[in-house]
Amino acid sequence: MNVLWGLNTVAVKVSVDAISPMTAAFLRQTIVLLVCATALRIVPGKMRALTALGILSGGAFYLALNLSLAAATNVGALAIAGQLGVPFSSTNALGWR
Repeated sequence: MNVLWGLNTVAVKVSVDAISPMTAAFLRQTIVLLVCATALRIVPGKMRALTALGILSGGAFYLALNLSLAAATNVGALAIAGQLGVPFSSTNALGWR
């Protein structure tokens, strides 16, 4: 999984070098939606909030990632920094400070 995630970072770097970071973020978010659309289920009364949350959280993540990759020359450091999100989230969820 780590190898795939690392290759994903390289692929995103190549894409933001070829097209603008915002276009790459939009296309990536659209591809994720198309791949996952069949697994989504309708939750009555909650779809507007769920859609907004998905667009905001996914879009914000992809845009921040793509902007940082467009400005970076050392992709390895960004890939390692991206992996630090899980330990920080886990320790915060466990109440460790």
